[in-house]
Amino acid sequence: MRLVSDIAKRFNQAKYLPRSLVVMRLVAMAGIAIGAATLIVALSIVSGFQREYRRSILDFNAHVVVLKAGEMNDTTEVVDYISKLKKSQDESRFESRYSWLLPVVSSIKNLYESFKGLHDDIAYDYEDRPGFVAFWNRLNPQRLKPLLPAFMEKLYKIQRKGVTGITPFLYREGLAISKGTIKGLVIKGVDPLTIRDVNQMQIDADVPLNEALASSPHPNVVLGKPLARYLGFPKKIKLMVPTSDREKQFVDAAVVGTFESGLYDYDSQFALMNLEDAQRIFETGAVKATGIEIKLDDPDKADAVAFAINNDLPASYQAITWGELNRDLFEALSLEKLVFSIIMGILVIVASFNIIGVLVLLICYRAHEVAILKALGVNAGMLQKIFTRGGLWAGLVGTIAGIAAGIGLSLAIKHLHLIRLEPEIYFVSTLPIDISWPICGIIGLFSILMCWGTSKIAAKRLALLPIIENL
Repeated sequence: MRLVSDIAKRFNQAKYLPRSLVVMRLVAMAGIAIGAATLIVALSIVSGFQREYRRSILDFNAHVVVLKAGEMNDTTEVVDYISKLKKSQDESRFESRYSWLLPVVSSIKNLYESFKGLHDDIAYDYEDRPGFVAFWNRLNPQRLKPLLPAFMEKLYKIQRKGVTGITPFLYREGLAISKGTIKGLVIKGVDPLTIRDVNQMQIDADVPLNEALASSPHPNVVLGKPLARYLGFPKKIKLMVPTSDREKQFVDAAVVGTFESGLYDYDSQFALMNLEDAQRIFETGAVKATGIEIKLDDPDKADAVAFAINNDLPASYQAITWGELNRDLFEALSLEKLVFSIIMGILVIVASFNIIGVLVLLICYRAHEVAILKALGVNAGMLQKIFTRGGLWAGLVGTIAGIAAGIGLSLAIKHLHLIRLEPEIYFVSTLPIDISWPICGIIGLFSILMCWGTSKIAAKRLALLPIIENL
């Protein structure tokens, strides 16, 4: 093994190679470095958009929203049920103890629900065949539930809990008029006493929100910052709102602050108002709320909590998760990440194949030495290791340089704000970056394996060349 290392070092060191071969090897390493760096930057940008969109969406929207057909005349039933989904201290300690099992439990839960849905569909389709239904019911996944360990069953049930905040809301549309400027907006009626339990967006007001949005004959509003900027940061605005008899009325409202969620689309269209004031000026009558917003201790529990609500509440209620409300956006980002990975991965593969050309030239340049080594008894396996090490070394240097360059460029974009964006289009003002170290590791491993594979294939073929001519 020491002989292989010494010969590989002699064969592959730059000072023992002609300048043209050194340049070609540098080009191959540069190609690998550029591919790895580009892949890291591209995936960091897409991950950054996902992180920023998720943060901003969860700052403005709740983790779970409960709606009802025709809006809600009474929220007591829903609020009472949702309050039961809060965890006790004992349940919190139990969940914390077995938190490492949560991914396993989630997978089992999803698999169980999928099989149960399939079983029920087939049973419904063949309900006119009693013999088959009797046999099919023996395969009901529900019969497997008693086989689950008690602590996993308990953890499964606790996963459907975790509510930390509940607040009602009411959506209505209107027009804002200020200094000759007219702008359509969505008025969100909120409960100022509970809204901060659910919503963590940045609010700029001179007094606490519960005082700023206190109910009064002339309602107070908190405008999104871009909306306030468009209206000229007014102290008062006039609202044109429809009434129950489809007439229009004008209402004077005082602007007591601004909010900023981070998503321009929300901030440029929404205004917050006390729920009671919104009910009064829009003359909603028996309608008390459009829905109920719920905040959880973990956003990833939204699907489990929504499933429990949809199962237990009457069919007129529907629980929607934050992921479902923004599915198109996150699916588009996931597709972009996949496309970037494929394109940049192909770039790395093409760059790694350049190593084959380097090894071919190296064999041609070292043909006499290779022939002499073969004549001295060095077998094809040892020669294969010698040339594979040369290709692997080039790939390793290129990969490390690419990862370092990709991380460095990503950090520069993140902290120096090198690239500015139009918030009206991208919802954020600067290019977001989220460097994932596991992804960097996967990219590095992929690049090295590709270089090792191409080097091994080339070295295996080249090590079998006849030696007679070269001797």
